Amino acid sequence: MIKMLPVGVENFEEIRTEDYYYVDKTGLNNPKVLSITSVRFDEYFGFTDSEVRVALGM
Repeated sequence: MIKMLPVGVENFEEIRTEDYYYVDKTGLNNPKVLSITSVRFDEYFGFTDSEVRVALGM
């Protein structure tokens, strides 16, 4: 039996009993904004901390 996506189905009980796929999108409700000022990602943006501060006029 092929499982279906519950497009338009809002009843969780029906999703379970009719053997639909369930996709938990909870994490999508909390987006994170990444910035060139973030120390965690500075190596990926290709700017040093001092270059960013000069560019932002800090």
